[in-house]
Amino acid sequence: MPRNRGENLYDVIDELVVAQGNEFVKELLRRKGLPIGTTKSDFETSLHAAIKANKLTSLDLQEWLNEVEGWGAHHAYLFRVAKSQLRNLLKDKSRITSALAKAGLAKIAETPKPFAFPVQLTPCVVRLNRDRIEIIWHRGTESWLADPTKNYRNEQDGDLYEYRAYRRRADRSVVRFVAAADLGIAAILVGMPLGEEHADAHSKAFAIGSGILSAINLTSINIGKAQLRLDSGTETEVMVSSHRSRMRHAGAYVEFGSSVPDGNYKAVDAIRQVRLAARSDLNGEVGDFDFQVSDDASRRRVVRVNLNADDRRVYIRAQLTQDEEWKILQRVAIP
Repeated sequence: MPRNRGENLYDVIDELVVAQGNEFVKELLRRKGLPIGTTKSDFETSLHAAIKANKLTSLDLQEWLNEVEGWGAHHAYLFRVAKSQLRNLLKDKSRITSALAKAGLAKIAETPKPFAFPVQLTPCVVRLNRDRIEIIWHRGTESWLADPTKNYRNEQDGDLYEYRAYRRRADRSVVRFVAAADLGIAAILVGMPLGEEHADAHSKAFAIGSGILSAINLTSINIGKAQLRLDSGTETEVMVSSHRSRMRHAGAYVEFGSSVPDGNYKAVDAIRQVRLAARSDLNGEVGDFDFQVSDDASRRRVVRVNLNADDRRVYIRAQLTQDEEWKILQRVAIP
C-alpha cells in the first residue's frame, strides 16, 4: 500500500532525485555549492551529507520545488481573468480568507504540506501574494519494476530457490490552479495522462479555482486562434518555430508539417509560400511548435509544445522551470 510520504527529508530527497530530471537536481546542487557528481547515486550522497551538515534545509527544498516540480511535462488549460478584479480580491484579506474556508482550504493555507504526496489527489499547498493565488494538489503512487540484474538463486536444504528482484518506484503527480493578476491569465496544469483521472483532476481544479474567484469570470482562451497566430507570427522574446500545423474550414482541412523530427516546415521556401497564400478565415485545429526557452548559448533548450483547439488544451512535452513555463504560456495567451 503506498504511504503518505514526505515527513523525513532524507526520504524526500531520495524520491526527488528519481522524480526530477538530472539537470534540475544539478542546479539545486550548484545553487547550494555542493559536490555534483555524475549519477543519481552521487546526487543522493551529496544531498544527504548536506542535510546532515545543515547546509540544506526544508525551506531550501520548498523554494526549489516551487520552481521545478509540476512545471512542464503536463497539460495546460488557459483562461483570461480581469487583472483589476483579481487584484481587488487578493488584497481583501477577509474576502479571500472566507473564499478559501468555503472551499475547504483554510487549514492548508495556514499549514501547507509541500512534501506530502497522499495516495488520493489532495490539496497540499495554497500560495497567495498581491498578484497571484496558487492551489496545488499532490498525489503519490508506487509501482514495482522488475530488475533482473538483482535476481539470484540460492540452494537451501537441498532445494534450489530463485529470488526475483523488483525496485520500488515512487511517482509524484502535481495539479495546479493558478490565477495571475500581473498577467491577466489563469491556468489549470494537470500532470496526469489523459483519461478519467485527468478529467476528474481538471474538473476538481476548475470547480475550486472558479469558486474561489467567484464573480471574476474565467474566459477560456481560444487555442485555435493561438495556433494560427503562432504559425504566422514573427520572432519575439520566446523564439517559436512551426513543426506541424493543421487547419480546417467548411468540412475540409489542410496540414503543413516537417518530415524532419526537429524541423521547421517554414524552412522550405516552397511550402512557406503556400502557407502564406492560405486564406485568413481558416480555423486552427492542432499544431506542434518548438519554443526556445533559454537564450544561453551554452545550454540552449528547445521544447516541443502541442496545441489542441477542440480540447482547448496545451501539452508541454518536457519538464521546465516555473519561469520557462510562464514564457510559453504568455506567448500562447497573447490576445
